[in-house]
Amino acid sequence: MPPRRLIVTPTVLVSLLIAALAGRGIALACMGAGCGGVSSRHGEVLADAAAPSAPAAGGGDRAAADQIFAERCAACHGADGSGKGPASGSLKPAPVNFHDQKWQKSVSDDTIAKAIIEGGASLGLSNQMMPNPDLEDQAGVVKELIARVRRYGK
Repeated sequence: MPPRRLIVTPTVLVSLLIAALAGRGIALACMGAGCGGVSSRHGEVLADAAAPSAPAAGGGDRAAADQIFAERCAACHGADGSGKGPASGSLKPAPVNFHDQKWQKSVSDDTIAKAIIEGGASLGLSNQMMPNPDLEDQAGVVKELIARVRRYGK
């Protein structure tokens, strides 16, 4: 019997990435065609990334912010804040590099908070940066997320 050939299309590659990230507890929001965790070819649900997990209980605002960054932000912005997370390659525009001093000086804490809570589209930025309305009433967690972004710039 001859060996089987595996053909990997871009849609399959994105689906595999979503499934791999979901398996590691990372929710990936994807806005492109054939994306969103559903294979457009077969209609199979590959990963359910719709509901991010709740912040850790009892760990304080900083622990909750760290968990949220790891689950919701790092896939695009990278765990190191470089803007080169595993899902960043196909994003246009590319995610912000939080180490960029020019960017750090150009943006206020209020603008960062708005991007976190209302998403990129609320600021005329990428609609691929999803909103986090569940953080609207968690001012301490948002403040810690902003502090984390600012630490990357130091």
